[in-house]
Amino acid sequence: MDYAPAAKQDSDCDMSSNPRANMQEPSSAKHEFDEQLQAATRISAVDNRKFILDSRVTAWLRRSTNNGVTNAARVLNLTVQGGGDTPRQFDRLLGHMGEADGKCWLRTFAILLQINCSNGENMGKHIVRFFHLDILDYRLGTLTKEELKNIAKHLDIIKSEHDFITDRIWELQWQMCTVKAFDETFKQIFPPGQMILPVTKQALIKKGGTGAIYMIEVPWECVHRSLAVKVKRKPYDNYDEDGKWEGQVR
Repeated sequence: MDYAPAAKQDSDCDMSSNPRANMQEPSSAKHEFDEQLQAATRISAVDNRKFILDSRVTAWLRRSTNNGVTNAARVLNLTVQGGGDTPRQFDRLLGHMGEADGKCWLRTFAILLQINCSNGENMGKHIVRFFHLDILDYRLGTLTKEELKNIAKHLDIIKSEHDFITDRIWELQWQMCTVKAFDETFKQIFPPGQMILPVTKQALIKKGGTGAIYMIEVPWECVHRSLAVKVKRKPYDNYDEDGKWEGQVR
């Protein structure tokens, strides 16, 4: 796939967090987003990798504030302003936030928002570009490094940062698509380091020969409907380390 180049600017992304990238007021939409992301973060008991209960993050982005503006619009206005995008382009994005919308972009936006640039900008500013290139939520879990590297060439970031941006987006996509891990319709085998199993706890029941049986706990949000209709599910109350109730399945 060919990507038309975007207008070139001097933008310098770095793997280390830049203080300027965190100079938002505590009440800012970006700060609220970061809090939501942290609250939705879990650790897989299988390989100790982070994963995100993305339905919680996207629900917050879809939610409207008291003045009727969605949190997604608030974060867009904060991160994309000054990038040459018109209100009409914003309206087009905000019209595709439905959970079943094939052009939904909220999880992709959440990935970009986690990457800070050394000039004080956030990679979330490129969400309009990603939307136009059809790099949307339905693509998460299928994006290759080659494709992402081709896209990075046409963003307003310097060449020395292309590999970093490519690796970060490729890595973060796995944190945001854990519901596919138990989707019987997905039917793919992934090499180590890709798909994250959203198992928050596991206990060995029986081991013998070449196999072992475990009892596992999985956040309800990560149980795909194709599996939920088949398993004998038994949600129960579990208070996590923050004292918040969380429905899970054994």
